[in-house]
Amino acid sequence: MNRVNGSAALLRFVVAVAALHAMAKSTFAQIIENAPRNFVLDGAVNEWPKDGASFTRSGSARNNPIWVARTNEGLVLAGTVDGFHVAASIGELSSSGRLEIWLSATDSIEMPPMNWFGDTPPEERCDDPAVPSKPSCLEWYRDQSAYRAKMKALFTRMWRVAPNLIEEAEASVAYESLSAAQKATARQLKPSEFPTAKFSIDARNKLSYEILVPWQAFPPVEQVSLERVNLTLNVLQGDSVLATTDHSLPDIRHPAMPSFALFPPILAHFTPCEYPLGRGPDTPVYAFLDASLNVRDAFTFHDRMLCCGAFVYPPPDSVSPEIVPVTRTVQRIGAGEFVCSSPVAYRKGTSISQSSFDADIDAYSNPSGDPTAPDKHTVFRLRSGSLLVRSMSWKMQEQSYTMCAACPWVGFAIYLITRSGEIKEALSLGPVRLDMLELSRYDVEVSSDWGIVTEFRNRNEEWTATKYCLKSETYEQCGVISPSEPPKHGIFPSQ
Repeated sequence: MNRVNGSAALLRFVVAVAALHAMAKSTFAQIIENAPRNFVLDGAVNEWPKDGASFTRSGSARNNPIWVARTNEGLVLAGTVDGFHVAASIGELSSSGRLEIWLSATDSIEMPPMNWFGDTPPEERCDDPAVPSKPSCLEWYRDQSAYRAKMKALFTRMWRVAPNLIEEAEASVAYESLSAAQKATARQLKPSEFPTAKFSIDARNKLSYEILVPWQAFPPVEQVSLERVNLTLNVLQGDSVLATTDHSLPDIRHPAMPSFALFPPILAHFTPCEYPLGRGPDTPVYAFLDASLNVRDAFTFHDRMLCCGAFVYPPPDSVSPEIVPVTRTVQRIGAGEFVCSSPVAYRKGTSISQSSFDADIDAYSNPSGDPTAPDKHTVFRLRSGSLLVRSMSWKMQEQSYTMCAACPWVGFAIYLITRSGEIKEALSLGPVRLDMLELSRYDVEVSSDWGIVTEFRNRNEEWTATKYCLKSETYEQCGVISPSEPPKHGIFPSQ
């Protein structure tokens, strides 16, 4: 269990950003800092420092400066350009005067290996006697390789911008090239938000622009602390680069997208309990942000597990990998007080306690229907002020070492959160693996005061009830009844 104090966390944050700032300056990395205090998104650039550092990397930096900054709403790109004949329609955006913004927030996109093939080369795997058609098997493998490349393109945004015109022409194109089954899997990666662009022309016919890229328009991020972004802005007249943020005059169709430091870092929030996105390098998690820098959608990649050691030919419409949502649940217990899962975490004010206990605390319905009300079926406050949090799990877990390809497992646990925020395990039952015909042969009942937990098991058509009583904020076995009456108010599904 890890306890984070708000003041200590703030101090560590200040030290970290100071170190980042020093590191960036020492390595000559360009830093995206705050926009001018009097910044207004109107297309005019009078508030930008004319003699200040420009992000322009071409020889026209003096005549066509580019500024990049951050605001509470997102990143801002601003600048001026001479001799610019802008596109007048969407159809002209790819060939006439335009701005092209390339943006990504991930350094690498990790996907699991194709479990259908494992470490075996597809040519050998597709020779398996169970495969009805080797050509179809190889075609499926090639399709997945192309699909994976297109999925990586969905992590980059490229917007073409001109006055009153904007289109996304990287991730949208990759998405539209997917098959129907692939689109169904990748739907949440389809771009749906756009920057806001304002243009202005001064008395000398010089064009200026300001473009806000809001947080909700960002491609997926891989950390809740966003310290760097990969960014290129090209000012283009046809294929001619009038100004660019790229260090080398870029291939406009495949720019290098140099990395820029954000100072201070952008801090997003994955629930009030401030979860990180991933649990480790083996399970990378990616997320979209909302306008308030909260995690809007988190997801990871998942590949189906082969069953029972035998090769099963992949269904024609299957994809590798699939996208799986990553969710965290939040129970509001009181003002500024939250219990979150999974793993179990607790926040009160600025103090956050985190544990390694996996729990499904959202598995119970909220009888009041009020999403902000504490669920009395999930959280119970003892007279001492400590909290009891209960979790049930009922999962179809894939296995590769038995004939059960999707085995039902059940489990139940109660966790104690002390007044000081320490999280302990008060009771753990299971997990128990059941056969498909035994789903109705296991259950748990909890008394209304949470003082007694009764575990029911049915063997040979006879029920046994094992009771656990709450003593000094932990549960101890306090009786066995065999045979017993069947459960009347159990919490697990009856079939």
